[in-house]
Amino acid sequence: MTKETLNSAMLLLTAKVTEQYGLIKDAMARPSEPGDMEKLASMALQLASLENGLAALQTYGESLTAAMDEAHSAAMGEPSEVEVEEDDEDSDEELSPRRLTPEMSSTLKRVTDIHKRQKELKEESG
Repeated sequence: MTKETLNSAMLLLTAKVTEQYGLIKDAMARPSEPGDMEKLASMALQLASLENGLAALQTYGESLTAAMDEAHSAAMGEPSEVEVEEDDEDSDEELSPRRLTPEMSSTLKRVTDIHKRQKELKEESG
Protein backbone atom coordinates (compact mmCIF):
# COMPACT_ATOMS: atom_id res chain seq x y z
CA MET A 1 0.00 0.00 0.00
CA THR A 2 1.32 3.41 -0.88
CA LYS A 3 0.64 6.76 0.71
CA GLU A 4 -1.35 7.67 -2.40
CA THR A 5 -3.60 4.65 -1.85
CA LEU A 6 -4.11 5.60 1.79
CA ASN A 7 -4.88 9.22 0.86
CA SER A 8 -7.31 8.07 -1.82
CA ALA A 9 -9.12 5.83 0.65
CA MET A 10 -9.37 8.68 3.18
CA LEU A 11 -10.65 11.08 0.52
CA LEU A 12 -13.23 8.51 -0.59
CA LEU A 13 -14.42 8.04 2.99
CA THR A 14 -14.52 11.81 3.51
CA ALA A 15 -16.69 12.17 0.41
CA LYS A 16 -19.01 9.40 1.58
CA VAL A 17 -19.26 10.96 5.07
CA THR A 18 -20.18 14.30 3.49
CA GLU A 19 -22.72 12.62 1.21
CA GLN A 20 -24.32 10.70 4.07
CA TYR A 21 -24.45 13.80 6.25
CA GLY A 22 -26.19 15.67 3.41
CA LEU A 23 -28.72 12.88 3.01
CA ILE A 24 -29.52 13.01 6.73
CA LYS A 25 -29.83 16.80 6.59
CA ASP A 26 -32.20 16.56 3.61
CA ALA A 27 -34.27 13.88 5.37
CA MET A 28 -34.58 16.09 8.45
CA ALA A 29 -35.79 19.03 6.35
CA ARG A 30 -38.67 17.08 4.78
CA PRO A 31 -42.02 16.58 6.47
CA SER A 32 -42.16 13.38 8.50
CA GLU A 33 -43.59 10.22 6.98
CA PRO A 34 -44.15 6.72 8.33
CA GLY A 35 -40.88 4.79 8.38
CA ASP A 36 -38.68 7.89 8.64
CA MET A 37 -37.34 6.82 12.04
CA GLU A 38 -35.95 3.59 10.61
CA LYS A 39 -34.47 5.38 7.60
CA LEU A 40 -32.87 8.04 9.78
CA ALA A 41 -31.47 5.46 12.19
CA SER A 42 -30.06 3.45 9.28
CA MET A 43 -28.45 6.54 7.74
CA ALA A 44 -27.00 7.53 11.12
CA LEU A 45 -25.46 4.08 11.56
CA GLN A 46 -23.96 4.22 8.09
CA LEU A 47 -22.56 7.70 8.83
CA ALA A 48 -21.04 6.45 12.09
CA SER A 49 -19.49 3.49 10.30
CA LEU A 50 -17.94 5.71 7.63
CA GLU A 51 -16.62 8.13 10.26
CA ASN A 52 -15.11 5.23 12.23
CA GLY A 53 -13.41 3.93 9.10
CA LEU A 54 -11.99 7.36 8.34
CA ALA A 55 -10.81 7.78 11.94
CA ALA A 56 -9.11 4.37 11.83
CA LEU A 57 -7.23 5.24 8.65
CA GLN A 58 -6.23 8.60 10.09
CA THR A 59 -5.05 6.96 13.30
CA TYR A 60 -3.25 3.92 11.91
CA GLY A 61 -2.59 4.91 8.31
CA GLU A 62 0.86 6.31 8.82
CA SER A 63 2.10 3.28 10.74
CA LEU A 64 0.58 1.00 8.10
CA THR A 65 2.32 2.81 5.25
CA ALA A 66 5.58 2.84 7.21
CA ALA A 67 5.32 -0.91 7.72
CA MET A 68 4.54 -1.41 4.02
CA ASP A 69 7.47 0.82 3.03
CA GLU A 70 9.77 -1.28 5.22
CA ALA A 71 8.42 -4.49 3.72
CA HIS A 72 8.77 -3.07 0.21
CA SER A 73 12.34 -1.95 0.92
CA ALA A 74 13.18 -5.38 2.25
CA ALA A 75 11.61 -6.98 -0.82
CA MET A 76 13.65 -4.77 -3.11
CA GLY A 77 16.82 -5.93 -1.37
CA GLU A 78 18.06 -9.47 -1.37
CA PRO A 79 15.16 -11.89 -1.08
CA SER A 80 15.27 -13.95 2.03
CA GLU A 81 15.57 -17.68 1.87
CA VAL A 82 12.35 -19.63 2.14
CA GLU A 83 12.02 -22.43 4.65
CA VAL A 84 10.19 -25.53 3.51
CA GLU A 85 9.50 -28.79 5.22
CA GLU A 86 9.79 -32.08 3.42
CA ASP A 87 7.19 -34.78 3.91
CA ASP A 88 8.91 -37.91 5.11
CA GLU A 89 6.30 -40.46 6.09
CA ASP A 90 8.90 -43.18 6.75
CA SER A 91 10.50 -41.23 9.59
CA ASP A 92 8.92 -40.57 12.98
CA GLU A 93 11.57 -37.96 13.76
CA GLU A 94 10.65 -34.33 13.97
CA LEU A 95 11.04 -32.64 10.59
CA SER A 96 13.67 -29.97 10.35
CA PRO A 97 13.17 -26.98 8.06
CA ARG A 98 15.06 -26.98 4.81
CA ARG A 99 16.34 -23.80 3.13
CA LEU A 100 15.20 -23.20 -0.43
CA THR A 101 17.85 -21.47 -2.52
CA PRO A 102 17.73 -19.94 -6.00
CA GLU A 103 19.82 -22.87 -7.25
CA MET A 104 17.10 -25.27 -6.14
CA SER A 105 14.14 -23.33 -7.56
CA SER A 106 13.95 -21.70 -10.96
CA THR A 107 11.04 -19.55 -9.74
CA LEU A 108 13.03 -18.26 -6.77
CA LYS A 109 15.97 -17.62 -9.13
CA ARG A 110 13.75 -15.54 -11.46
CA VAL A 111 12.31 -13.61 -8.52
CA THR A 112 15.80 -12.97 -7.17
CA ASP A 113 16.95 -11.71 -10.58
CA ILE A 114 13.88 -9.46 -10.87
CA HIS A 115 14.52 -7.96 -7.43
CA LYS A 116 18.18 -7.34 -8.27
CA ARG A 117 17.23 -5.66 -11.56
CA GLN A 118 14.58 -3.50 -9.87
CA LYS A 119 17.09 -2.44 -7.23
CA GLU A 120 19.62 -1.54 -9.96
CA LEU A 121 17.00 0.47 -11.88
CA LYS A 122 15.94 2.26 -8.73
CA GLU A 123 19.54 3.18 -7.91
CA GLU A 124 20.11 4.39 -11.50
CA SER A 125 16.99 6.56 -11.52
CA GLY A 126 17.20 7.91 -8.00
